[in-house]
Amino acid sequence: MNIPYVLRQLGLLMIVLSLCMAVVALWAYAHGVVFDDRGNQYALPGLVIAIVVGLGLGGVLRLVSPLAGLVQLGRREALLLVALSWIGGAGLAAVPYW
Repeated sequence: MNIPYVLRQLGLLMIVLSLCMAVVALWAYAHGVVFDDRGNQYALPGLVIAIVVGLGLGGVLRLVSPLAGLVQLGRREALLLVALSWIGGAGLAAVPYW
């Protein structure tokens, strides 16, 4: 099983999800959605923390896994990648709500 390839692709997924959250954070800031009725911030800090965590985790996963050449993605690697993508993506998306 080619674990470094799976980790490298999982890192790429975390980076892409973080960039999508950055677009949402910019949209929320541009439209003033970051403040509630009393002027308290509630959306932006959670999104920024999630973006930093996702970019950091994705960067670390991409750096620690060596660059794999042309790899045939087998069934075992594909199944592991899909399972970790669902778990990691859901965990990263839950960070702003935490």
